[in-house]
Amino acid sequence: MSVIALAVADYAVSPASHKGIEIGPIFIPIGSSNQPSANNPGGASHSPRPGGGGGNPGPGQTPAGGGLPPVSGEKLPSLGLLMRGPTPPPASLQSVVHDYIIEAHWDTFQPAPGGAISAGAIYTAVAKVHAFNAANPGNPQSLRLRIEAGIHAPAWVKAMDGGPVAVSSPGGAKGTIPRYWYPDVQAAYASFVAKLAAIVDPIPEIREVTVGLTMLFFGEVFIRFPNQNAKALQAAGFTQTADLNAMRAMLRAHSVFRHTLTMLDVNAYQQLSGGGSLTITKQMMDYALTVVHGVEFTNASLTDSGNGTLYSLMQSYGPRGAGLAAISFQTMPTVGSISTVLGRAVSYGATSVELPGGVSASQVASYDTLLKQNSRPGPWPWH
Repeated sequence: MSVIALAVADYAVSPASHKGIEIGPIFIPIGSSNQPSANNPGGASHSPRPGGGGGNPGPGQTPAGGGLPPVSGEKLPSLGLLMRGPTPPPASLQSVVHDYIIEAHWDTFQPAPGGAISAGAIYTAVAKVHAFNAANPGNPQSLRLRIEAGIHAPAWVKAMDGGPVAVSSPGGAKGTIPRYWYPDVQAAYASFVAKLAAIVDPIPEIREVTVGLTMLFFGEVFIRFPNQNAKALQAAGFTQTADLNAMRAMLRAHSVFRHTLTMLDVNAYQQLSGGGSLTITKQMMDYALTVVHGVEFTNASLTDSGNGTLYSLMQSYGPRGAGLAAISFQTMPTVGSISTVLGRAVSYGATSVELPGGVSASQVASYDTLLKQNSRPGPWPWH
């Protein structure tokens, strides 16, 4: 709580030319910016941070032309190629891979019931990006925040409504999840997200945040692994109606993000009986567009072939379709042909892809450009 209080105090006493949050070595500007955004692609000039020295930006500011969005407007989505985890791109990929992930496990970010956010991982990642961008103003990096509930929910959340539910995956992974289909778990998630948004929304370098309430093991919130989990879920009071209501509550919780895009990881919704339903998936995608201000649809199973019907559905919302949302993919951990996989992403209108390991800059450089070319002028993908 003291961190947040100090941040607010710093903003309150800041002069007009230096409005922002300063925490240790990190300065997060709030207000007018010289950085382009979805609604202001040209940017608007402002005085450099005091202490920056003449026309040079101070710590935490991005030089003109750096391409990072301002907190006074909607942030652009990540564009191009990303690392799939929380490690910055190695030197060999820095020319073509620009963004990476902050893993926000709910249990580590909010260990105490209803408590303050433990945001050290955020501030550490932002400080690294600030340092890199100051040294590489023509090749800035940014971040994607991945909220993970499910097996990563705090013990105090799992204890609600009868206690945790044991689940497993087809690969043999095991864990426990909270009974997220009950309203008090949904309220706890909404409170967590609201506190997280107060920290994340003012930070230009964090472009997107994922939803996570209804996940099991991974960020795929439509996946239930019914062959392994149907009996345990039903015994714990799970119904499809309650599940879909929980998904809607999850999306409504993210309406608090006014500047940061919300990512919804889509698959065919796994019914406990009856197989996968793209009809339900589409209903949730449509609902997301009614309650979230800026939406990015993503999928984490991209490989050389398959999932064409789902990906065509995603395309219909993206920049090669109606232009209502951004589109992103994460590849499978290993793929047959990286050029085939990235070519598929481009053809479906993706603007970013999280890469598998073991690729070289020469293999992927052209696709970084092609993904960026799929973007649209602002206010896309905001509505």
